[in-house]
Amino acid sequence: MKQKAQFFLPMIFLAILEVLVGIFLLVNPEGITKVFIVIFGVIMLIIGVFGLISYFRGRKNGENRIGGLIGTIIALVLGLISIFASNWILTLVSLLAVVFGILLILGGIVKFSSFAQVKKSGLDGSGTVLMLISGIIMIIFGVILVIRPFGTIELLLRIAGILLIIEAVLDFISVFLSMRGKKTA
Repeated sequence: MKQKAQFFLPMIFLAILEVLVGIFLLVNPEGITKVFIVIFGVIMLIIGVFGLISYFRGRKNGENRIGGLIGTIIALVLGLISIFASNWILTLVSLLAVVFGILLILGGIVKFSSFAQVKKSGLDGSGTVLMLISGIIMIIFGVILVIRPFGTIELLLRIAGILLIIEAVLDFISVFLSMRGKKTA
């Protein structure tokens, strides 16, 4: 039994991590998003530092690694921005949500226009109704994104939190059932 438990330890650890992240996403989606942004920034800084070390070692050996240096500088800049401007990044994400909302509204208008042209031409069928419904859905979601960009993103993060918790519960059940199972030949 102890041997079986060791086999499942990585899965158990992952399930615990999923529950914790899921709870944080439910309770404070903005806060956990900032934490992920900062963690991303730290990773980029580490990559940048190793890139600088590699660049200067290569240069010492007479190698020309300009491409590597450019990638290193980009990693360092992304790291610094992520760590020191996580609020700005959240604002940028909200702005991108607004832009996406506007594109959805425009797409919905195009579908309405296409629907009107198809109806006017006399071609009628179930496809035209779907076109109309699709246009309405696009406009509704577009308006919601424009009016409440971060609220919409926050809702999606909360849903992701719920899904992570469900996934973790399924992992725990899977481990439990697998540990109870009999070894097959």
